[in-house]
Amino acid sequence: MSSTSPVTDGTLLFSFSRTDSLGRDTGGYYLGTFTPYASGTALFYIYDNNANGFAYVKDLTPNINSGYNPRLISYTPIAPLYYIDQNYTNTLGNKGMTSQSLSAFNVIDFNSTYFTRKINGGFDFSNQLKTYALQPTINQNSVLFDNYLAAVAGTSATYDDTYGGVVYEKIANYVLNMADLNTANVNSFYSQAESLGLTLDNYNYDIPPTLGRVVDLYSTQQSVIWGARSLYARNFSLSAGLPNLGGILKEYNIATTMVSAGQKIVVNDLFNSQYYELIEVPVIKNYDSVTARKLNSYLPLVAYPESSYPLTNYPLSALFGWGLQTPVSQYYRFFVYNGTADNQQVEGLVNWDDELTALQYTDGANHADWIKDGGILENIYNYYIHKGLGLIK
Repeated sequence: MSSTSPVTDGTLLFSFSRTDSLGRDTGGYYLGTFTPYASGTALFYIYDNNANGFAYVKDLTPNINSGYNPRLISYTPIAPLYYIDQNYTNTLGNKGMTSQSLSAFNVIDFNSTYFTRKINGGFDFSNQLKTYALQPTINQNSVLFDNYLAAVAGTSATYDDTYGGVVYEKIANYVLNMADLNTANVNSFYSQAESLGLTLDNYNYDIPPTLGRVVDLYSTQQSVIWGARSLYARNFSLSAGLPNLGGILKEYNIATTMVSAGQKIVVNDLFNSQYYELIEVPVIKNYDSVTARKLNSYLPLVAYPESSYPLTNYPLSALFGWGLQTPVSQYYRFFVYNGTADNQQVEGLVNWDDELTALQYTDGANHADWIKDGGILENIYNYYIHKGLGLIK
């Protein structure tokens, strides 16, 4: 709305009066576009930086050319009748009127803050159709694929529901949506409860499809929605780029390379280069354990007096006798271990790897922030409700 200004943090703030200019209870908070039978009666309050406070406008009056057009709105400053504090609470304060608090309506940039897509919900149908066009004369038809089919079938680069994305998600997630009670859609949940003879309070309202998909996604436990990440950290595959290998600990003389007790290192077989084994350097607690394993020549008493035990740092060659063939320098290479987990998503309903997903995985770490009044979940529902009602675009 052209006459609406952002508050200091960039959030647009709207307030709606429950009563009209004559003090009559309207039965709720509303915009004039929904009350043509009472045109020009209710007040619509907005925050205006230029007036250093709030201003009011009469309920919208139809224009002969534009009808009820919010962009043609005009307003009259009434500062300091209303003021705004740090908690965005609008308070009626002077001119002999009774002090009261009005609820705030915050409009956020939803797409860059909370937007998510369900796994398999971002399917690029138009691009899939293009892969079927093997004839160059058809494949190169950019108008057909990039314009027409992209509009009909939908692409992944959109925040709106698309035909291809909705259909593909229903097919790919059929078991999750229909059979698994932890993740089932609301309709399926009630259907399964009925088949088992369970009597439940009926909150399964007939709601629009887009809002319905949001309810289906978020009407289960947060832990199920969030899912989990893989902690696998033993990927020594050459094709994957050896992600869990660091630098080489030795060249050819392992007797001069020092390692620490408890350190994890990777052993690579020189004669079977695909074989890698993760070993933790053992703790040598006393000199008896050295002689028992015949490690005297590697850890002589002169070099390591008994008073220095237990050892925490010693030559790599001290691994002699720990399940490796000897001499180890002729059979193995030793690598520093990189313990970074692959962190791949293995469970959950939200596709955290989707390029358009804005909601952060860490945003739901505190469950109270997820379910509280004005929390993440309520903001998500509010956005789709207001968008569906045409209050925001």
